[in-house]
Amino acid sequence: MLKRILLKVNKKWQLIGAVLGTLIGLFLILVSIQLYLDVFDLLNDRKYMLGQEFLILNKPVSLLNSTDLLDNYFGEDELEYIKEQKFVKDAEPFIYSNFSARFYVNLSNNQQTLYSSIFFESIPDKFIDVDKKEWNWTPDSNYIPIILPTDYLALYNFGFAPGRNLPQISKGTMETIMFNLVISGPNGSRKMIGRIIGLSDRLNTVLVPMDFMSWANEKFMPAQEQFPKKIIVMTDDPSNPALLDFLIENGYETNKEKLKSSKLNLLFNTVLLAVAFIGVIIVILSLIVFLLSLQLIISESRDKISLLIQLGYKYTKISNFYFVFVSIFILTIFLINFIMIFIVKSEFASWFSEFGFELTPGINYLIYIIGISLLVFIILINLFNIRRSVKKLT
Repeated sequence: MLKRILLKVNKKWQLIGAVLGTLIGLFLILVSIQLYLDVFDLLNDRKYMLGQEFLILNKPVSLLNSTDLLDNYFGEDELEYIKEQKFVKDAEPFIYSNFSARFYVNLSNNQQTLYSSIFFESIPDKFIDVDKKEWNWTPDSNYIPIILPTDYLALYNFGFAPGRNLPQISKGTMETIMFNLVISGPNGSRKMIGRIIGLSDRLNTVLVPMDFMSWANEKFMPAQEQFPKKIIVMTDDPSNPALLDFLIENGYETNKEKLKSSKLNLLFNTVLLAVAFIGVIIVILSLIVFLLSLQLIISESRDKISLLIQLGYKYTKISNFYFVFVSIFILTIFLINFIMIFIVKSEFASWFSEFGFELTPGINYLIYIIGISLLVFIILINLFNIRRSVKKLT
């Protein structure tokens, strides 16, 4: 009987619009969180598979610091500040050669000689991606072990050698070449032998052991102080947007290719955040319209409610009737939402699988927690609103 008496609504479309708005808003909020969690798990799996990543940081060169009017080196405090960042696992400066060096190597059965000035840098052994069994040096060693970038070999084979009728060199041949080095400085000079022991895909510089670098700098240029210009950083997640923000904020430069995933991740998070924000706004507006529509329904039934109270019905029974009616609407909205999210998640997983990525099946448990929390919140607000509205009419 209460249903026939109290639910005769003149403005049904207003109530339907509020219900649809709540449905759409909740869907946008929950599906945005679900997609964010899926991509977050996917990126974490990718980090685990790829292991540590390495970035080379330097400060930009401008007209002022290129003429030594400003310093662009990393101080000790700045290095410690970089190491303190959560996304940084380790960081160390490059040590560069203060002395002068030239190398000479004979090619094509000693008929051609290749010679040039050369520079050296050193970093701690833990950052090197080449077999280290020959990576050691003492003043009594017969040769200096050297690591070259893999790109240097490609530049020689496909750029330098063809234009000068020089033979191309394989990686295996490169690692057997011995060449003469002349190292010099204010304190004299010394002839030495260099040998390439490996090629690095990680580091784009000519590396020598730290022991040799320390000895040579001290022997040939003892008075010159080192001011690190580059830092190697170990991170387990180069796609972390916080890393990109840190680099931009401090004006550091690095290999932009390694930051592409970070920029995409940042863009993806921004889009999802915007969608979730729109969803929140829609839910708030829809909830306000829903509450106002419910108050209007109760207000239109003022005479009927007053009559029912005179007939002996308590206002709590009448408000409970409205509350059950509204709760069924809200529960239906949430049930439809979870069905829609499951469908979208399945389609999203199928799309990702075409590119070789596997998403965690099903809806994330956090979605259930957030959804149930919102459900309880909305129901409690409606319970309070209904009881207050009905009580006013008594």
